[in-house]
Amino acid sequence: MRYLLDKSVIRHCVRGLLGDLRQGDVRFSLRLLLTLSPDELFISLEAVHILEHIVAVPQRRAILRRTSPLFPTRYTRRWARRLREANFAREDAYLLSLATFGTDRLKEGRILGVDVFVTCDLSLQAHYQSVQSAMQKRLQHMTAQLPPPYDRVIMPQVQTPREVLA
Repeated sequence: MRYLLDKSVIRHCVRGLLGDLRQGDVRFSLRLLLTLSPDELFISLEAVHILEHIVAVPQRRAILRRTSPLFPTRYTRRWARRLREANFAREDAYLLSLATFGTDRLKEGRILGVDVFVTCDLSLQAHYQSVQSAMQKRLQHMTAQLPPPYDRVIMPQVQTPREVLA
């Protein structure tokens, strides 16, 4: 299984590594980071940039060591536009699109998409579930016209860290 962590999960991991384990989301996010294999955990290039250049705590390196960047492919933007039409916020649409069409370019692009997009944003998860069947049909219509391997992408599940660990 492959997982794309959104910024709320990353933020909770930083808080947990700093010792603030009072919130359940923080504990589950940190456990997810430390339990799953680094080969399974991905973050966006934007999150990598924030961790490398903006977050000023040494614990950020632990997150960067345990995750890999997920790179957008040529169809990431197109799918993000379609998700925006389904009333997803710009950043959420981009991350969901990255979860669908992203690749591990540094590892010769052997993967395409992830199985689970991990977020602590319950409203994003609820909206995703409410439009998932309609968006699945749109994705199938779009991918029917794409060359391999893009014609085989699937929509990821959207889960909280607690659900992933259950």
